[in-house]
Amino acid sequence: KFRDLEFYKANPVFEMDTVYEKSQYKVLAIFTSNTEPSQGEVFDYYNSLSFLTEEGFDEFVGEITSRSLIDTPVDAQYGDTLVTLSTCLYDYDGQRL
Repeated sequence: KFRDLEFYKANPVFEMDTVYEKSQYKVLAIFTSNTEPSQGEVFDYYNSLSFLTEEGFDEFVGEITSRSLIDTPVDAQYGDTLVTLSTCLYDYDGQRL
């Protein structure tokens, strides 16, 4: 359902609760990627945890938005907090959403 445009339109924001705070985040991109080199190019999104430079941030945002299955109106700026949520898909081995 996360790949469905209507689902995105109904849920463009998600909420996270921690022991410290409750936060809301806009969905910037929804994309699939693989984790197995045998399935093609591996996009190492899960190791992009911090960005030391604006250029690195912009490259990451450009990569995920170019891969996005849904064109969102969200614009990310250097210094914004990004949250990556990932789950398994079973269209092929090693696929992630």
